[in-house]
Amino acid sequence: MQPHEFKINEDGLRAVLPPMEAEIMEYMWKVKVATAGEVYEYLKDKHENLRRSTVSILMNRLCERGLLKRSVDTGRG
Repeated sequence: MQPHEFKINEDGLRAVLPPMEAEIMEYMWKVKVATAGEVYEYLKDKHENLRRSTVSILMNRLCERGLLKRSVDTGRG
């Protein structure tokens, strides 16, 4: 997935998004492109009970809101 090209400051981001979604967006802006698994690997040490499925769900929600855009990886199969 990729973030869309707008960015607000950290305080503004945390005012409009729940904390975990804000962390995901901050990471996505930093790395530009990442899978849910990569985001999970980045966040798992900061959040004790975080599950990969939770990251996938949150990234899907961000996609539905238009904050992330999904791209299909055709490298497999």
